[in-house]
Formats: sequence, C-alpha cells, structure tokens
Amino acid sequence: MLENTEITPDNSADEWAIRSEFWLSEYGQSLPIRKARQRNPAPLILNGHGVSMCIENGALVIRDGFTHYPQKQIRYRFFPRDFELPTRIMLLDGSGTLSFEVLSWLADQGVALARIKSNGDVAIVASGSGYAGDRQKIEWQLAMRADMAKRLEFAADLIRRKIASSIATLEAHIPASQLRDMAIAKAYTGIERLERETFTDMNAIFAIEGECASAYFRSWQGLPVQWKGITRRPIPQDWHAYGLRSSLATGVKAENRNASHPVNAMLNYAYAVKLAKVQIEGKRCPEPTLRG
Repeated sequence: MLENTEITPDNSADEWAIRSEFWLSEYGQSLPIRKARQRNPAPLILNGHGVSMCIENGALVIRDGFTHYPQKQIRYRFFPRDFELPTRIMLLDGSGTLSFEVLSWLADQGVALARIKSNGDVAIVASGSGYAGDRQKIEWQLAMRADMAKRLEFAADLIRRKIASSIATLEAHIPASQLRDMAIAKAYTGIERLERETFTDMNAIFAIEGECASAYFRSWQGLPVQWKGITRRPIPQDWHAYGLRSSLATGVKAENRNASHPVNAMLNYAYAVKLAKVQIEGKRCPEPTLRG
C-alpha cells in the first residue's frame, strides 16, 4: 500500500521534483504484467535521508528518504502475505533506521534486504529465506572449485554470453561510429576465442573480457548527457558528455570505483544492485551483464 505525505506547502516546479516524478512514472510503466495471485516481482528501492522501517500493528511501514526539496515523502504499508510485498528491498546509501523486529518480519515473509554504499559496494545482504545458503548450490560450488577444467569452462561460457549481450546493446543504442564498429569487431573476436581456445588459468579469460569491455565503453565516448536547470546550477564541463569508464578520483591507477562522472556513478549503482540480486537469489549462472 502506497501513501504520500506532504512535507512542505511549497508546490513550486522545482527541477528535482519534476525529474523525480518523470522517472517514477517511467519506472511504473515498465513493470511487467503480473499474473493473478502472483507476488510483486519488482524490488523496492529506497534512498535519501531519513529512511525508516518499523512494524506497526503487525504491518511493515516504510518511509522513503528525502533527496530533494520540495518533496512528498513516500510511505509504504505492507501486511503479512501481501501480494504487493516485494521479494527484495534495496537500500541505496542514504541514512535512516530499522529495528530488529523488522528483520524478523522480513525473514518471516521471505523478503531479502540489501544495502549498497555510496561507492557502489554491497555493504550487506540479508537473505529472505532464513538460511545462509542453498545446500545444493553450495555443493555445486564446491564441486566446481575442485575441478579447474570445469571452472574454466563455466567462466568462459559466462563471459562469452556476456560479450554477446554487449553486441546487442551496441547495435541498438550506440550511434554508428568507428569506435562502435571497433567494439563490435572486438566482441566477435572475443566470442570466437572463448569458443575455440582452451584455457589453463582464469587470467586469460579475464584478459579477453577486459579487452572487450574497454572497447565497449570507448564507443560511448562523446555521447551527450542532457541536463536541465544548469543555468542556475552549473555543472563541470566534462559532465556534458560521456568520457571514460574509469574514475579521475582513483589517482594514477585507473579504476571504476569512486566515480567522478554521474553516468559512471549510475553504472556502479546498477552493477551493485545486480550483484546484490545475484547474491540474494544464489544463482549458479546469472544472466549476462556487462561489468564495468
């Protein structure tokens, strides 16, 4: 159950509020159609300052945080065995409180809870199953760990499918350019090598993945980033277009953490959310995604 609480009488058309309403409406339209008596498959994502989770009369009450001004605080109320109750709750940095009673309630309802720090690292994942791990998956992992050949074969296939997925993204969303053509060619070469070669260590597979990822993100260079309200709130010149995947805040060594560009910050968050989802579900073979 979703409730809105007005926190200020000021209803002026602030840019932050406008953009927030836009993305909330876009997200709502993209949700998959649910079958009858199917539990809500979409995760609940919370962020901002003042997030709170508590139990009131047996129901879970969640108050989302504040990220801009003016803003209506969003409040959710979920009852036990509620079909609207999500299977996963993601806390994206921010600040707030929750109680031990909430953790017990979430465990009883099979809801997993994950917190992601501001730098994109997963701080903690609490499984909604009440168990530390799936016994069958742990046995599979131990068997794979004991067999280097099977482990390498699994890794090569996973990276191959990941690179194949990146080709679809390049062709559908990146404008035609020499850099895009080079990235696609590099991806096909990487796929062919992963299918043909026999690997003796994981570093060789990571090297192919790294070469393809580097070419993939180079093809993004120069893509414009659309901003509103920058006359009153100026932004750095290099934020007007995408540049490098690595951060300028990591010193001499190029790394993707501690993003210095807003697009990279969003990528880090998205990858962290995906990582938390995989950890929660305990998948053996996650769907192919691009690692930054």
